[in-house]
Amino acid sequence: MLSDIGEGINEVIIKDWYVKIGDTVKEFDSICEVESDKATATISSRFEGTIVRIYYENGATAKVGQPLVDIQTNQVEPSNGIATEMANNAYSRTNPVSVQTESNKTPNALESSSDVATLPSVRRLAHELGVDLRRVVPTGKNGRILKEDVINYVELSKSESQKTGEESVRPAQNSIPDELETRIPLRGIRKAMFKTMTHSLSIPHFNYSDEIDLTRLVEAARARDRTKEPCVKVSNFAFIIKMTSLALTEFPELNASIDGTGDALIHKHYHNIGVAVDTKAGLVVPNIKNVQSLSVSEINSELLRLRELGYSGKLGPSDLSGGTFTLSNIGAIGGIFGVPLIVAPEIVIGALGRIRKLPRFSSNGGIEERHIIQVVWSADHRVVDGATLSRFCNLLKRFLEEPEFALLRLA
Repeated sequence: MLSDIGEGINEVIIKDWYVKIGDTVKEFDSICEVESDKATATISSRFEGTIVRIYYENGATAKVGQPLVDIQTNQVEPSNGIATEMANNAYSRTNPVSVQTESNKTPNALESSSDVATLPSVRRLAHELGVDLRRVVPTGKNGRILKEDVINYVELSKSESQKTGEESVRPAQNSIPDELETRIPLRGIRKAMFKTMTHSLSIPHFNYSDEIDLTRLVEAARARDRTKEPCVKVSNFAFIIKMTSLALTEFPELNASIDGTGDALIHKHYHNIGVAVDTKAGLVVPNIKNVQSLSVSEINSELLRLRELGYSGKLGPSDLSGGTFTLSNIGAIGGIFGVPLIVAPEIVIGALGRIRKLPRFSSNGGIEERHIIQVVWSADHRVVDGATLSRFCNLLKRFLEEPEFALLRLA
């Protein structure tokens, strides 16, 4: 059975199978890789035996608690199907391995109605294309209809309709030709984005913006690059994350969440700061754990690790859960200004624009070049007021503009 992989996940997408029917597996061998709306995970075998059935094709949706594969753990070779008595005995010895018989098929794995046998993914495809599966000629084992059968039926129907002028397959509702549109199901990360952002818009946001002068930070980085002494290179973003954590120690009410009943605000004494990562599959927000205890170089290493895992689609549930505060570095792509949406159950999020060289007045009234960044905060107005967020931003601004002031707090 597909076991519970945590985080409230009840279904996954099959990304890739590592086994095929007839393969022998041992306990803890990898069977397949799956993707949920939160992370990817590798499913391993709990038993030793031979793979006799695989219930889903790549790209299909599998439900937690339902059969994933059948593993034959005895030495009996099936002929026209495993005998019911033998199947029941095998099931009782190796539960929860699912052994199917002709008289005991799992509807969620191989659905049969009106003498039609096919997988749920094929049934969904047929439904989307308006195909009556009873008209499709099956080519799969034991009369099972494959995706290729449905596609071939559609192509054949189109060619016949061109000859006869009759459409055998139900036309699209909007009458737009199929070649002008592509239907892409919301799955995995994009499905998570849909759910998260829909929920975010139910939160009463308010926004606060300011600009921060990062000239001294930029000059320090340049001086570091010019030195001949070996040193660890860190990004400006890593330094900003550390200074954000330092500011949060004086504003614990912003590093918090609302409890499920709405009767209390839970202050978190650890800073798990989320960092928005743009990936091929969509936006993900992993978080750096316990930033308050990390050095800037350690934060930089975590940033690199999370980005690499995000780009390769290998972020795990532990990387994506437990966040307490979020920063979105939109400036890394090129934006100047962005208004972020809160990542519930957190109550504050910040968006950083790109660093720009801009003219500013000096203390003596002259014009000089400065390195300026825009920051926009969004907060849950049910529990955060504007004055508190403003004071927090002012403190963070001072930490970034006067690094020596921050060093006194770190000592």
